[in-house]
Amino acid sequence: LPSGGSLMIAGLLREDTRQNLDSLPALGDLPVLGALFRSRDYISGETELVIIVEAYIVSPTAAGTMQTPADGLQIANDAQTLLFGQLDQHYAPRGGSTVTAGTGWNGPVGYVIE
Repeated sequence: LPSGGSLMIAGLLREDTRQNLDSLPALGDLPVLGALFRSRDYISGETELVIIVEAYIVSPTAAGTMQTPADGLQIANDAQTLLFGQLDQHYAPRGGSTVTAGTGWNGPVGYVIE
């Protein structure tokens, strides 16, 4: 499997078919005219699940350069939570660089389909 190649490891197929019969009470039970007061629904559904693995070859990195989502996290105080609905304070990531709103993405973003 080359780097970035895909491999399907599992799949699941499911098919559901249901029949629903509704009728008006007493009128739907009449021998000949009861068919006019009944409705029959057929509901059919199919579900397909596929699990695909994409493997990428990566190079190791030093443990000191790794970041977690909790790095630099500051919990909001009670006033910020009650007045503004904030759960955490705005903070700058490690290194002090701040991201300003509206600047967009930096570098290649997304998938490349060839």
